[in-house]
Parts: sequence; C-alpha cells; structure tokens
Amino acid sequence: MHDVTQTLDAIKREFDSQNARIIYLQNQNKKLKEEHYKDTELQKMKEELERVRADMYRGFPISAEQEQRIKEWQDKHDAEVHGLKHLKKEFMLVDVSAEDTATNSLVRVLVLLVQRNVIVEQSLLFKICRSEIMIKIIEGNIVNAKTDFIIHQVNCQGVMGSGVAKALRDYDEGIYTHYRKFCEFCKFEPEELLGTCDAYLLKDRGQIVLSLFAQNKYGYDGKQYTDIEAFRDGLRYISQHFGVWREKNGLEGKDLCRTSVALPYKIGCVRGGADWEVVYKIIEEELKDYDVELWRLDE
Repeated sequence: MHDVTQTLDAIKREFDSQNARIIYLQNQNKKLKEEHYKDTELQKMKEELERVRADMYRGFPISAEQEQRIKEWQDKHDAEVHGLKHLKKEFMLVDVSAEDTATNSLVRVLVLLVQRNVIVEQSLLFKICRSEIMIKIIEGNIVNAKTDFIIHQVNCQGVMGSGVAKALRDYDEGIYTHYRKFCEFCKFEPEELLGTCDAYLLKDRGQIVLSLFAQNKYGYDGKQYTDIEAFRDGLRYISQHFGVWREKNGLEGKDLCRTSVALPYKIGCVRGGADWEVVYKIIEEELKDYDVELWRLDE
C-alpha cells in the first residue's frame, strides 16, 4: 500500500510539473504574440507617420502621383494659355508711346518687334517679361494685401504671439488653428518643419496664407533665430508649389504667369534677427518669376 501511495504521489508531482510547464509555455506564447502585435502596430504607425510627413512637406495631403499630375497640368496650362500667341495678343495692346516707368527700353523694343510681326522666340519673350517683375514696397498692414499669396515667417513651436504672425492670427484665427495642427505632426522633432510651410485658404478672399517655418525657436533677446538656409529652402519650395496650392483650392483659373506674393518688409529680421540684405537677396533670387510686394507697417 505504501508503494502505491508513493507511486501516486510521484505521478501527481509529474502531472503538476508538466501542467506548470504547459501554462508557462502558453504564457510565453501569448507574450510573444503580444510582442509581435506590438512590433507590427509600431511598424504600421511608423509607416503612417512617414506617409503623413511626406504629405505634410507637400503642403497638403496629396499623393506624389497627384502632385505629378498637377505639375503636368501646370506645364500644359502654361504652354497653352501663356504661350507665344497669348503674349503677342497682350503686346499688341501696349502703347509704347506712353510714359511707363515699369517698362524699360528693352521691353519697349520687344513690343515694337511683336507689333510689327517680327519673329521673336517664345523663350526670349518669357525671359524678358519675367526679368521685368519688380519688388514693390508698400506702406500698410499686410492683411490688406490683395495678392494671390501672403507669406510670413513662423517658428516651429506652435506660437504666434507677436509681429505679423499675430496680426494675421487676429485677422483670422483659422490661420493659427491650422498652423497649430501642423506643428502637432512634429511636436517631438519640431526642427523637422524647417524649410516647409503650412498653407491656409482665406475662402472669402480666394487668397492663400503660407506660414513659412524658418526658425525653430523664438525669443526677444536680440539673438538671430531665423535659419537662413531654411528660409531659402522654404521660398524655393513655395515657388515650386504655387500651382499645387492653386489646384488644391480650386484657384487654377488664375493667371499663373502673373502670380503675386506679399511678404512683410524685413521678414525674418525684426524679431528673427537676420540680416535684411541677405534676406532681400534670397527673395530676389527665389521669387524672381513672381510679382512681389513687401508690406511695411511702422509701429
């Protein structure tokens, strides 16, 4: 009887041991599944973040394929609507005898050639016409600008507490709200926003406000916060995407060869601390194909 009892105890111990092993393996299997799930979810989140970030850099949530189609449409539109025939038609209406300080002698000669049916290369027409676009300095508040676009500089911290940024925020709180949401995408790495911009449509005016990220932080201590390279990259990015924003907001019917842009006078210099001569040169270089207004408001 004693041997039977010992045998049964041994069997029970073995059963308990095996059962404990099974439970352990089940728990480990469950844990591995959970870890795999976490890894899978993290990978999905990472891929989604990269997709959103790529879309964000384009200024609007559109795919690369859509952006390419927009570019193809813009090239076709430029060729068909703003080609040689269109320019000749405009030149035929120019009165070269009238005094016009905006038209120099080279353009006046070109107008005469076109009016007398002298063959002129289309590329030359575009080159000369666009070279004559001047930067105008206008006294007043930039919120009164009637241009197609308004560009102003912002920081990457989600703050619009002073200067032109605050004036625009006071005019339309939606500009600030949209900008804040944009900042949320990169709240852990705000410097990733440098050289990009947020686009907001003022529907009642058919005008787009572009918040250019050209400084990471901000301050009022006289230091330079403007990142010059980010400013240049941002303007270059903007100049390449005017057509995208027009298409996205249903404004493609406007004349692309006469795009007008308003910026604050001494943008990035008053509170950003940059050198105005350097900034002005960048504006001349990167926005040379557009009509530019610099709005100066004495406070």
